[in-house]
Amino acid sequence: MDRLRIHEREQRQRVQHGLDCVAAVREAVGSHVDVLVDCHEHFDLPTAVAVGKALYALGITWFEESLPVGDVESLARLRSSLPELQMIGGERLYDIAGFWPYLAAGVWDVVMPDVKHCGGIHTLAGIAQAAGARGVSTAPHNPSGPVAMAASAHVAATLPQLHSLEYAWGEVPWRKDLISPAESIVNGEMELPPGPGLGIILDERTLAAQQRLSP
Repeated sequence: MDRLRIHEREQRQRVQHGLDCVAAVREAVGSHVDVLVDCHEHFDLPTAVAVGKALYALGITWFEESLPVGDVESLARLRSSLPELQMIGGERLYDIAGFWPYLAAGVWDVVMPDVKHCGGIHTLAGIAQAAGARGVSTAPHNPSGPVAMAASAHVAATLPQLHSLEYAWGEVPWRKDLISPAESIVNGEMELPPGPGLGIILDERTLAAQQRLSP
């Protein structure tokens, strides 16, 4: 993956375009709505520091996955350089052991384990517990379908230090037809399905129909 570096002219232009887009969103939604920025590990350290300062000037404090996971030292330096921002990461890490170096170094304010990647429901709960012991909250990574949403939501409902739960809203019109009962989200909160297990039944006919339509 190429990294954006602030000292390269073309990269500066790309960074500025991204910041302009964020500024436009901030203006559109107003100051009372939280705007969360995910950088997908695209920056080097100097660029991340510059972008973080620019985001803070826009009233944005959620700074997600700005540096490559694996570089704990640079993440720690970023943390000390931008104390006013919330640092978030961990969507690709596996198991409690995978998260522990970052928790021990104190580089993140919020961790984002993904139930599909981190080891499942039990492991997600264990990661959240380990994070909570270090004063770090959990926001499960979940840009996914309704089955992953149900699994993540059941764990999220048990977490005393839950920050939030990601929801992939509006990506396909047939999402509601994939499971029974359909997801129920009221005032930004998901109502847990009441059935056994995850509380849902996957609609195999809808799934098969969409698979046939996929390129």
